[in-house]
Amino acid sequence: MPEKPTRAQATVAAKLTWLSKYKGQFLSPSICSRNNIDLHHLDLEDITQSTGPLCFEPLTKTLLTRYPIDQDFLARVKKTKPEFLDIGEYEAMMEAGKNDPLAGTPRHVLWGLPRVLSRQMHDVARKHIPQGQGTSISDVTCWSRATYPENPVAGAYTIDRFGFTDWRHNVHTINVVENDLYPHVYELAYMLKAMEFRLAEGLFDKDQPQPVLMVSFMVPRHGRILHAHINRGIKLVISRSKMYSFENSQGAPFELFYRWFLGIPMGVQPRELPGTSNSEKSGSDLKRKLGVDENSPPEPKKESKKGKKKKQ
Repeated sequence: MPEKPTRAQATVAAKLTWLSKYKGQFLSPSICSRNNIDLHHLDLEDITQSTGPLCFEPLTKTLLTRYPIDQDFLARVKKTKPEFLDIGEYEAMMEAGKNDPLAGTPRHVLWGLPRVLSRQMHDVARKHIPQGQGTSISDVTCWSRATYPENPVAGAYTIDRFGFTDWRHNVHTINVVENDLYPHVYELAYMLKAMEFRLAEGLFDKDQPQPVLMVSFMVPRHGRILHAHINRGIKLVISRSKMYSFENSQGAPFELFYRWFLGIPMGVQPRELPGTSNSEKSGSDLKRKLGVDENSPPEPKKESKKGKKKKQ
């Protein structure tokens, strides 16, 4: 007999069914309220100004200072492959689009952003990392790249205009979003899908909040971060940051974004699971990197605005 879904699984399934029939593009506060979804503001630069509970703790600036970028590596890259960390200039792309229609499309303009963000996290060499542990900032965090097909979240999921389709693809999905005030239906759908897979795979206990963090890029050339979790198995809580400009390489906040993307999830504890041949991290490995005491699981944190301290 199939295992009965938990309250959290039922909540995620119900939200996905609702979204598949939803005709709009954005989720206003009134629509969210009617569907048992709480919306909050997430301040990436000063978490004391965030209005909702935190699901992730960003990497500290102290950690980045401890493992500084290898400037010799950076100089070699800029000399031999200058486009490696360069996203180009938005105005120049738009000007080029006058003669080449493809050059000014949202896909062309946005494509470099997730690519450079990934390279900043996984490919840029850093100093003082213990030998054998790796060379990038992602190697000193609790995250590893998901492996397909063992981990179903490794395959990106897309949504067609009439509902959900479960076919996997290996490219970044870029949606043209013209309004950044409220969460977009695609953003919520992707986060719910990640929760659905995590609940099914059993790495985390199903009564935990299942936090998910998303980096979302949209036209003209901006980005924001959202995170979501399930409160007491029945309410979906979403926090979203303001929109940040990535129009030009100079000033694009990649460091701020990867500090959050590689941050530590709060209020969750991995279960002990048997390792497999394709597994990059077993439950015990993840516990070790998270610094979790197996006998004292952390409690979910929900802080009021008053009295919170800024994390540096």
